[in-house]
This record gives sequence, structure tokens and C-alpha cells, in this order.
Amino acid sequence: MGNNSGNGFGFSSGASGGGGGTDTNLGNSDLSADATRVYDINGFDLTFEAGGTDIARFDTSSKNLQIGNTNKYSMPTERGTTNEILGLSNGTGQAAWRTQSVSIKHPASVDAGSGNSVGVTASTGDFLIGEIDRQRVLNFGQANQTTLNASSFYLLPEFKNNTIGNLERVVGSINLKFVSAIVGNFDVYIMKLSMLDGTLAAATPCTFHKIGGISIAGARAINTFKCIGFQVEDALPELLDLSCSIYYVGIVPLQDGETNFSYSATYVQDPTITTTYS
Repeated sequence: MGNNSGNGFGFSSGASGGGGGTDTNLGNSDLSADATRVYDINGFDLTFEAGGTDIARFDTSSKNLQIGNTNKYSMPTERGTTNEILGLSNGTGQAAWRTQSVSIKHPASVDAGSGNSVGVTASTGDFLIGEIDRQRVLNFGQANQTTLNASSFYLLPEFKNNTIGNLERVVGSINLKFVSAIVGNFDVYIMKLSMLDGTLAAATPCTFHKIGGISIAGARAINTFKCIGFQVEDALPELLDLSCSIYYVGIVPLQDGETNFSYSATYVQDPTITTTYS
């Protein structure tokens, strides 16, 4: 091709070719460029084909590379940015750099407990949690303890149960249905018990974290359902997952005396997936 488009490709072929020459059949021998060259297709398409079947085409109108024969796809004309992937952006075969995002359409839900507190007396700040059989709630005492007797933990419906080496946060939401036969205010807490090998059951380390509140403010609110969701994505460090920790949802009354509420809770896992590239 040389500096003059009329001189061809500007390849040399062995000793007999000569740079900038007149060779027109690229199949006769291997060719080598004799300098940096530019080939201007000058408003025409340049197609590579095999026996009449297109392999690739440099298309003048779109200024990009088209690959394939009948149903071609077109490559983008600019490079992408960090972690973008190449994908089709429409049904006509136009490829583009795209940012990948993945979500779970139907996040997994886990039973987080339920129960009825009829006949249970509590003090302000007591942590009440339903038994697995859902017949009643148990009072575990104040929601500011650092250790408690977890000998009867098997009666409780945990929503997350870690093994050794699990160090990620609790993320997702707690969905709650709540009804009370008395006026009052209630907080919703998550309790974490740490059960490492050798931990004494009668003095199990525990941590409490408030995730929301419920108000039954007047007679009209009595015996009517509250349908509430509490996000826990921003859980404080006390909810940091630790090896062999286990998690529960409970209700904390903010007044002394007899309680009379029912609740049912579900833990909905975070619906996102982290995408990594290697």
C-alpha cells in the first residue's frame, strides 16, 4: 500500500516480492509488511469470506466490525470501562459494553419465630420470644444482658445459624405480623448468642440490637394487625456474624405488666449477588 493507495498493500513476499509492489493474490505466499501501513477502504466495505460465506466485514456505513454471515453482529467502536462485559444491546446484533448487575427475583425466606403472649407478665425492656411449638412466648429477661442461660435455646426458632469461619453481617429484612389486645408500645429486637466450642450454656454471651418499634396507640388499634418490614442491611457491629453465632427475633414491651400479643416473623435474605471477575 505504501504512501500511495495505488501501490497496493505494501507487503513483500520473499525475495521476489518487493515492497509496495503489484502482488494481487495474497494466497500465493506469506507476506510481510515492510513498514507501518494504513489501508483506507475509501468508502467501500472490506469483507473477508470463505467460499462466498462472510467471515468478517469492516463496514463503512457503521464504521465498525461486523462478524458472521447471514446474522451478523457488530462490535462496539470504543473500549469499555472497568468490569464492563461485552453483550448484545438489542435484537439486531449490536454488541456493546455493559455493566453487569444480578439480583434474586424471589429471595429466600426463613421462619424467624411466632408466638402468643397471653398470660405472660413482663417488665419494661424484657425480651420475649416465641417457642418453636408457637404455643407461648418465653421471657428471657432484659434486652441489655451480656450473658444469659441458653440451656433451653433448642425451644427457640433461630433464623440464622453460623458455623466456624462465617464473618459476614446479617443483611436482609425482618417481615412481621403483629396484633395486640392491649394498648402499648413494643420494640423489635434481634438477639445474637455466641456458642463457640466450650462455651458454658448457663453463661452464653449475648448481644441485642433494636431494629424497629410498634405502637398500639388507642382502642381502635387493639386487635388489628400491624404488617411491618424492618431492614437490617445497616446492622450495627453487634450484629456482625461471628463463628458459631445464632440469631433470633423477639418482642420487647415498653411497659410493665401482663402482655397479650401475637406475632409471626420471617427473615428475608438480601436479594443481591456480588459479581467478581478473575
